[in-house]
Amino acid sequence: KARNAGAATAIQAPDVLRVNILSAIRQESRSMSPVANTSRVSVKGSILQSMLSFITRPIVAFPTVIAVCFAGWFAYTSLKSTTDHEHNFYSDSMRNYDAILGGAIKVQYSTGNFDSLTKFFKNSGIDYELVHPYINAELVGGVVSDEHGKKLAHMVYKKDGKLIYMYEVPEELFATHAMHVPAHVQPYAESGKWYSSVDPEHHHSWMFWRVKTTYCSVVSDLSKEQLADLFVKGV
Repeated sequence: KARNAGAATAIQAPDVLRVNILSAIRQESRSMSPVANTSRVSVKGSILQSMLSFITRPIVAFPTVIAVCFAGWFAYTSLKSTTDHEHNFYSDSMRNYDAILGGAIKVQYSTGNFDSLTKFFKNSGIDYELVHPYINAELVGGVVSDEHGKKLAHMVYKKDGKLIYMYEVPEELFATHAMHVPAHVQPYAESGKWYSSVDPEHHHSWMFWRVKTTYCSVVSDLSKEQLADLFVKGV
């Protein structure tokens, strides 16, 4: 009997031991997990804290703030200057005139008759009132462009071997701010008075006026006095 009791004790011992071992392993796993997570957070926090400490040093922070401010200012002014350039009636006129002189823009319809040119414009989708200037120069022809969702009319004249370019745009594009005139010219647009100047960079002469609901821009290499004299009766 004593042998049987001892045998029974020997059989139960491994089960108890196994339970104790498993219990100890689980307890150790639970106690280790938070320590591991805390360690990772601590490392990340330490790195972030070091970076912030470095950036906020006066010798680093001031140049950094200046650099960020300058980058923002540069992006804003670049966008603004690009927008102004793209929608400026004056700049567009100068650029188109240079393109005509350089051959990048060619006359699409050659004619010396304004009525024939008007018909071409209408058939090409021009749906606003065109201005027929009484100009002492030879009509060469016209060009139609598609800008801001609108067909626009361009006319080319010639006088003593000099080209004269005229750009006509409906008032609606200015009302919706798709295009604009320089601020100092806006009073002339409102009053309908003529304005003339000389471009300081390209030395082209520029004339501007509004007739009813049509804005007119004229560019030439003639002096502004010679250019003005060509419009013998006005419009």
